[in-house]
Amino acid sequence: MCTLNEVKMGLFITYLSCVVIVNSKINRISATPKYENRSANGNLRKFVDIYDDIELQWLDSVKWKAVEGQMAISGTDIPDYCHTCNCTQLNNDMYVDCAHRDLSTAFESIRSNTLVLDYSDNGIEIVSFENFVGLTHLNVLSLSFNLIIHLDDTAFNDLTNLTELYLDHNSLIVLHYCIPTGTLDHLTNLRVLTLHGNVNLIDSGSKLNGETFRSLRNLLFLSIDGFKNITFDKNFLYTNLSTLLIKGEPSRCDIDVLEDDAFDGLSKLQNLVMKQCKIKLLSPVALANLKSLVYFDISGNHLLGMKQVLGPVAKALINSKIKILKLNGVSHQTGIKLKSEDFLYISHLNLMELHMDLNSIVTPDGYGFVFSNHSTLKVLSLRRNMLYYSEWFVENVLFLNPNIEVLDCGDQFTVLSLLNITIENSEHDSEVYLNHRKLSIRKFIFTGTRKMLILPDFGRTNFVEYIDISCNYISKFTDNQLTNLFHLMFLNMSNSFIETLSYSLFKNTPSLKYLDMQNNLLGFGLNSSKAADMFAPLKNLETIILSKNRIYSLNKHIFSKCVAIKTIDLSENYLDTFDLILHTLNNVSVLNLRNNRIQTLSQTVRSYLSIIASKHLVVVNLENNKLICSCDNIEFLNWLLNTTVSVTGKDDYNCYFSNSSQSLINTNTVQALETECFKYLALIIVLTAIITLYLVLNIAVIIFRYRWHILYRYIASLRIEIGKRT
Repeated sequence: MCTLNEVKMGLFITYLSCVVIVNSKINRISATPKYENRSANGNLRKFVDIYDDIELQWLDSVKWKAVEGQMAISGTDIPDYCHTCNCTQLNNDMYVDCAHRDLSTAFESIRSNTLVLDYSDNGIEIVSFENFVGLTHLNVLSLSFNLIIHLDDTAFNDLTNLTELYLDHNSLIVLHYCIPTGTLDHLTNLRVLTLHGNVNLIDSGSKLNGETFRSLRNLLFLSIDGFKNITFDKNFLYTNLSTLLIKGEPSRCDIDVLEDDAFDGLSKLQNLVMKQCKIKLLSPVALANLKSLVYFDISGNHLLGMKQVLGPVAKALINSKIKILKLNGVSHQTGIKLKSEDFLYISHLNLMELHMDLNSIVTPDGYGFVFSNHSTLKVLSLRRNMLYYSEWFVENVLFLNPNIEVLDCGDQFTVLSLLNITIENSEHDSEVYLNHRKLSIRKFIFTGTRKMLILPDFGRTNFVEYIDISCNYISKFTDNQLTNLFHLMFLNMSNSFIETLSYSLFKNTPSLKYLDMQNNLLGFGLNSSKAADMFAPLKNLETIILSKNRIYSLNKHIFSKCVAIKTIDLSENYLDTFDLILHTLNNVSVLNLRNNRIQTLSQTVRSYLSIIASKHLVVVNLENNKLICSCDNIEFLNWLLNTTVSVTGKDDYNCYFSNSSQSLINTNTVQALETECFKYLALIIVLTAIITLYLVLNIAVIIFRYRWHILYRYIASLRIEIGKRT
C-alpha cells in the first residue's frame, strides 16, 4: 500500500519525466554530444569532459580498446537485431552496435556471447530484465543519450561480468527513485559508471542513496550530476572508487555548500573534479577526509574566492597526497594582488602542478613567493590573469622554486581588455641572480603582457627547451637576449612589434627546431648582406615562420645553411620575387608564399623545387599572388601546370595580363597565350626582315649614287699615301 507522500512523489516524477523527455527530444535535434567515436565498433571510444574537452585519462578502461580483426557476421544464422544493428565478431565474442538507430525499445534475446552492446543515442525510455537476460559475458553496456526515465530493479541481474555501464544523458531526474535500491547489486565487477546529464532541474529532490552503490566493490570511476545536498556516505567505503567527476553542466550542478559529511565514504578517492558547480562554501572537514587525494579540480567556482581556496581549502589538504591542484577561475574579484604569506598552506603541499588561471591576479610587489617548501612543484600555470611582465618577479619565482619545469603565464590581460582597467606598473630592480642556482625550468611562457619584455637569464647551465613570449612589446632583440640556451628547441616571438634582430642573435641556440616570428616588423633588415648568416647557426631548424613582416625582399642566402629546414612560411608579405638559394635545402617540404606580389618563379628556383620533389613530397602555396600572363612567363605557367611539386589550390590560380585583365591558369589559357605569342613572334620576324631589307637597299642606293665621289676620294687618299712612302 502506497502512502500519500509516495503517491505525490510518483506523480511529481511522472510530471518531471514528461517535461524532460520533451526537452530531450528537442535538444537532441539541435545539439550533437561531444563524444569521439561513440559507437562500440568505432575501435576507440573516449570519455570526454564536455565543457573543456579535456580527456580524462585516469582509467584505461574509460577508453574502449581498439579491436583488430573483427569480422562481420555472415551466414544464415544471423540474429534479427543484426539487420538493424551492426554486428561483428572476433574469437566468438560479439560486438553489437545499435547506436544512432532511432530505437524506442531495446532488443530482447541478445546472444549470450555478446561482449560489447551499444544502444547510445536512441529514444529508449525503459529497460528491463528481458533486454539483458543471459548476458553474463557482457563487458560493456552503453545506454547514454536516450530517454530512460526508470530502471527496473532486476534489469541488470544477469550482467555479472559487466565492467563499464554508461547511463549518462538520460532522464533519471530523481536518482533514488529512478534507480531503485538493489538495481546495481549484481554488478560486482563494474569499474566505470556514468550517471551525469540526468538531473536536469535544480531542486528536483534527488538524493544519493549510498545503499544503491554498496555492492559495487570494484567501482573505480563515477561521473554524476552535482545536485544540492549531495553526500557520499559510508556505503561508498565498500567500493574502490578512485575517480569522481561531478559535472558542472548548466542547470545540472548546483551544490552551493558541501557539508562536513559530504565525502565520508571516499577514503580511497584519488581524483576529484567539481568544476562549475556554483560552490560558495567547501567544508575543510570534508576535504580532510580525502587522505588519498592526488588530483583536485575546483575550477569555475568563482563564488569560493581566492582567500578561501588558499586558506582553509589548502590547509585541509596538507595531510593528503595531493599532487595536482587546479584553482582556475575561483574568484570573481578583479585585480587580486597576492602576497607571499597567502601561499603559506600551498607551500606545505607536495604539489607537482598548481594551476591558477583566469583569476585576475596582478603582479605582486613583494618577494618570497614559495609555492613548494619541498621543491616538488614542476608546473606553475598563471594563464589569463592580469600579470604585466616583470623580470624580478619571474626570476624570484624561479629562484625560490628551482624545480619548476613549466612556468606558463600565457594570454595575460585577455579579460582585462574587456573591462578597460588600467594597472599602475611598479618598478623593481632585479636582486635575484639565477646563475647562482641550478634551475629545472624547461618550458617558459609569458604572453600578452602590457610591458616591454626582456627574457630572464636562465643561468649558465640550463635545460630550457620551450619559450613562448608572443604578443608582447619587444621592439629589438640583441645578442644577450638568448644566451646559453643550448637546449632550446621551440621559440615563439610572434606579434611582438620586433623591428630589428641582431645578426648574431641565434649563435647560442644550435638546437632550435621551431621558430615563429610572424606578425612583426622585420621587413627592412632581412635583405642586407649581413642577414646572409643570421640563421646560419640553426643547423637543426625545421620550421620558420616569417609571415606578416612587411618583407619586400630577402637575401638569397638567408636560409642556405639551415640544412634541416622543412617548412618556410613567408606568406602575407610584399615579395615581388623569390630567388632564394634552395640547392642545399634537401629537406624542404612546405614553402608558403601565399598573399605576396610574386609574378613568377625563376628557372633556378623551379629546378631546385623539381629536384627536391623527385625525392619527397614538396608543397608550394602561391595563392593570391600577382602571377603574370606574358610571353616571357610561359615557361613558368607550363611548369605550374605540369610540375610534380604539389602546388596548393593551383586549379584556382589567376594570372594577370598587361591590360590588368585576368584569366584562370589552365591548359587553354596557356595554349591561347602561346598562340598569341607565336603571332607576335612571326610579326616581329617579318618586321625585322623588312626593316633590314629597307636599310640594305637604302645603303646600296646611297653607295651607287655617290660611287664616283667615293672612288675619287679613295684614289686621292691612295696617291697621298704613296707620296709619303717615296
